[in-house]
Amino acid sequence: MAVNEIDVAASPDEVFAVLADPERYADWVVGAAETEEEGGDWPQEGATLRYEAGAGPLVVTDVTEVVHSDPPRRLVLRAKLRPAGELRIGLVLEPSVRGTRLTMTEEPVEGLVAATHTRLTDAVLGQRNEAALDRLRQLVEAGR
Repeated sequence: MAVNEIDVAASPDEVFAVLADPERYADWVVGAAETEEEGGDWPQEGATLRYEAGAGPLVVTDVTEVVHSDPPRRLVLRAKLRPAGELRIGLVLEPSVRGTRLTMTEEPVEGLVAATHTRLTDAVLGQRNEAALDRLRQLVEAGR
């Protein structure tokens, strides 16, 4: 499992507000573009968000579903990476001296990505998630 943490100079409510805005998803999720709510009311449990992922001729349309939502403390998502499988993403927000300590976990749970999961794939996911958390931090702090 890839685990990344970052401190954000904003309250958990302010951080969760960006996570709860489906129009901001592609602003912080590395590789995502053209987001659109597909079903439900994001980020309520069962809500889905459709987006394009990839680059150049390798662009696919995928869906992320909210598995668990506990604003402003926790958000658990299941991202489909067709045809490669699915990932489970957890975001935990904890108050800190600076504002919020945000922990992101990501693990392959189905398909080829789960079958080929190694420490090397965790390292790759970790690098991508480090960039995603930094983007999220910048969005939140710029909006204060």
